[in-house]
Amino acid sequence: MPEDHKCVIGPSTDVGLLEPGKSQGLWRMEIDISQQDTLQLPFNDTFRAYMERYRLTWVAVARASGLRVMTVWRMWSDLPVRTEDAMRARIGIRHLTGYAYPGPILTYRKF
Repeated sequence: MPEDHKCVIGPSTDVGLLEPGKSQGLWRMEIDISQQDTLQLPFNDTFRAYMERYRLTWVAVARASGLRVMTVWRMWSDLPVRTEDAMRARIGIRHLTGYAYPGPILTYRKF
């Protein structure tokens, strides 16, 4: 197996790079990563799936966003909400998880 396709996993007493063929720390394991697929980020995840993945509740999102629980429930149920409420929910979710919600939130149309 070529050296450029190896990923070394294990504790090390040295912070630097591991030298090929040298064992540092208690154990060393090599994995061939040349044939592994990269997982795609779920950019079009529904609001419900995102909340379930991060184990968020309607109440937690409502408190962090300053919204009513029923407004968060409407987003969770894929029902339209005001644009301002959708933006507040995105900010609250980022505050709770550390990650922005990139998926769609259905909003009312403005005429």
